[in-house]
Amino acid sequence: MKKTMLIAVVAAGLISGIAAGIALRNKPEHQPLILSSATRFSQPRALPVFSLAVFNQSEFTGESLKGNWTLVFFGFTNCPDVCPTTLATLDRLIEIMKPVENIKTPSVLFISVDPMRDTPEKIRDYVQFFNPNFIGATADTLTLQTLTRAMSVAYMYRPTEDANNYTVDHTSAVLLVDPDARLHAIFSTPHKAADMATDLRKIIGAYN
Repeated sequence: MKKTMLIAVVAAGLISGIAAGIALRNKPEHQPLILSSATRFSQPRALPVFSLAVFNQSEFTGESLKGNWTLVFFGFTNCPDVCPTTLATLDRLIEIMKPVENIKTPSVLFISVDPMRDTPEKIRDYVQFFNPNFIGATADTLTLQTLTRAMSVAYMYRPTEDANNYTVDHTSAVLLVDPDARLHAIFSTPHKAADMATDLRKIIGAYN
């Protein structure tokens, strides 16, 4: 009788151990994040090799993005509404993020898709109006096309009533690049600094 009970106890222990092992094996590695303003890629996207022109710097490459979170926005300095509004929102976002302990403040990179009119110096002056720490850059047309395609950004030059002028239609999303220089998430419009900050903290916390 005692032998039978011992076998039953051992068998129960084995079954419990097997069940626990199966449960552990089937447990997802990361719990899904509940985000209100961002869409996070299940697999971050590697960026192509690129080189951007930044005022007073030799170049800005993928290596320049490594080691820190970066919010990237594509636009142009003659933009009448979306660009200044978005950059102002990003400035508020950075202010909100500053008090958070153990989370390094993300960088902000503005890339002009209008290299014909936007020189590195002009872009520098433009972004620093919103925040002195913002980085402004641009590149030749081929580099811009390669980079925007990889980051799911579209832009198009459109003539205006003034035959000597034009405007640029462009994607208004803010893109999040992780410390490994990969496209990690996208913040779609409308952009609200508080909501973006909440999602950023969740994304960064899950990454670490």
